[in-house]
Amino acid sequence: MLAAVVSPPPAAAVVIVQYTARLNAERIKDFVFKLADGRLGKKKINMRLCPSEKSDELTGYTHNAVSPMNSKTRIPIILSDRIAALKPDFFWLGAGEVDLKIGMSAAEFVAAYEPFVLDCTYPDE
Repeated sequence: MLAAVVSPPPAAAVVIVQYTARLNAERIKDFVFKLADGRLGKKKINMRLCPSEKSDELTGYTHNAVSPMNSKTRIPIILSDRIAALKPDFFWLGAGEVDLKIGMSAAEFVAAYEPFVLDCTYPDE
């Protein structure tokens, strides 16, 4: 999922959550507010899905094929803490084509891509 955030920082972020999880935009909004060190008012932060055209421009990937790897522009990555804590340490994510996925160790992903790892989903119901 590519989510847009009003700048600065960042203008956009790739947010990776489990398929069955529900994204909590307020938690990401709070994180961006803290990241901006109070220089950006919470009302200026607007979490929403990035329009397809903008997503294509930023990443080089089409709708439903966005991958955090090998993106056209460097975009911050936010990874759900639930993925980072998976046991076994393995997850699947998009690989640039709608029907193409890649599986990898969450620990290796964190080491390679240095995402922000945070609690960004609602609790299971």
